[in-house]
Amino acid sequence: MDYGAIVTDTFKLIWKEKKLWIISAIGLSCSAVLSMMYMGSVMGWQMNMMASLPMFTGAITENEMLDWFKRFLLGYVLMLSLFGALGLLSYIINLIARGALIAEANMAWNDESVELGRGFRQGLRKAAAFFLLDMLWILPWIVVFLLGLLFMGVVIGVFVGGIASMSGAESPGFFFSLIGGFFLIFGIMLCLGVIYGLFRGVFAPLMYQASAAGDKPLGDAIREGWELARNHLGPMIIVLLLLWAIQLGLSIIVRILSFPFTWMVMGPWLDMMNSLEQGALATNISPVHWGVLIIASVGMGFLFWLWYSLSQTVSLTLYARVYHELRATPAQTVPDISDHTPMHPLTK
Repeated sequence: MDYGAIVTDTFKLIWKEKKLWIISAIGLSCSAVLSMMYMGSVMGWQMNMMASLPMFTGAITENEMLDWFKRFLLGYVLMLSLFGALGLLSYIINLIARGALIAEANMAWNDESVELGRGFRQGLRKAAAFFLLDMLWILPWIVVFLLGLLFMGVVIGVFVGGIASMSGAESPGFFFSLIGGFFLIFGIMLCLGVIYGLFRGVFAPLMYQASAAGDKPLGDAIREGWELARNHLGPMIIVLLLLWAIQLGLSIIVRILSFPFTWMVMGPWLDMMNSLEQGALATNISPVHWGVLIIASVGMGFLFWLWYSLSQTVSLTLYARVYHELRATPAQTVPDISDHTPMHPLTK
């Protein structure tokens, strides 16, 4: 497997068939709007809540503190509900777009033009299968998280029990054992997360490809993806590492470009904290600060939208090429999509 050709041909194909990126951008459009709303409204909301704290407004009575807490809790619940609903909508839209992108990348590798309507119809048809595949791979994360919470609860229970009985709770050994227990659990969860991330990165992608590009039922897609990855563990690990390197490079570029917007977001917050340190009574966020937050949030959201959509396009298009390579017989050839050589269709 020529890994260099796979990477370069993937970028050439995306440049040639820009609709692949458009499919991904459509799928992540709602997520981009959600991120803009989150960055702008959360920062503004936090600043207004800080400004309304009784300790910063000169009033610190019990009733005023209770009123503040009720407003804080109500606003927090409403904000979480709104973002939760938009997050679910974002997931559904991108679920369909992922299936569309894989299907159309498969067509593009076979030297066929990308069609948005055809792709989204296929993505809609495969949405249920993709959802079940997502749940299949998310479930172990949930199990590990719940086990971590259980172990944390045991450690906290031992701590509370030691404090209640005061039997050795004051000794340095008890404290260091408690801290050591937390670090041990965190370390175990981190190691399990890395191992499972590598496992998922090797075996999951070809299952999605088999479902959308191979147009196979869910069970057959899982079996074929598993067998292809198991029989080509070395190449799949190398492809995963290459993809991680590409995404890291894109991430660094975006972080650099978003740096001015980050400072714009933090500016109003730092101004408010500076005024509080100087003893001034806090006031609600000004219209100027709101304008700065909106501009910064839109700019950062737009950059991350471009980054996530390009990253998803590269990932799924690259794995579509890998899927073709691993399924190809010796008589089949993978197309060269250079500017001077026409692409030759791949047969399944």
